[in-house]
Amino acid sequence: MNMNVTATLNNDAPNKNLRARIKQAILDAELSGQELRSATLRLLKCAVLERDVRAHQKDECRGCEDDEIISVIQSMIQQRSDAVLAFEEEGRVDLAEKERAEMAVLEEFLPRRLSETAVQSAAEDVVAELGASCLKDMGRCVTELKTRFPLQIDSPSAKKAVKKLLL
Repeated sequence: MNMNVTATLNNDAPNKNLRARIKQAILDAELSGQELRSATLRLLKCAVLERDVRAHQKDECRGCEDDEIISVIQSMIQQRSDAVLAFEEEGRVDLAEKERAEMAVLEEFLPRRLSETAVQSAAEDVVAELGASCLKDMGRCVTELKTRFPLQIDSPSAKKAVKKLLL
């Protein structure tokens, strides 16, 4: 493999599918001795494999796609969030901190939220492309923004940006 191809492959790392990114993160964590990170990622891998098994049992002969893996991650984050509240109520700050650390590891694999500036820029593009000119067009614009940037733009942010442009 020549150097240009290798460089290109290494630059594509952020674009790998989630399953490959998780696998690589497990290897990296284990090699660097990060026990909490490694254990959390192995739990994630097991949850994804469990989802795969359930899909195969329903005769859906495909593994989890990235959107399903994101759903698994969100579920695991919610479980840890609930545990943090319970541990804090019990005065178990040490366990609450461990759950927060696991949440941070899991959140690394979720799509990054767009900044307010990026949301505004995306809204400007959508409004222009759709030819939106009044508030009755807001629903179409918000739907398009959420379609183009799933999990990166939430409804309130999209509505705020579009409304600012249409008023």
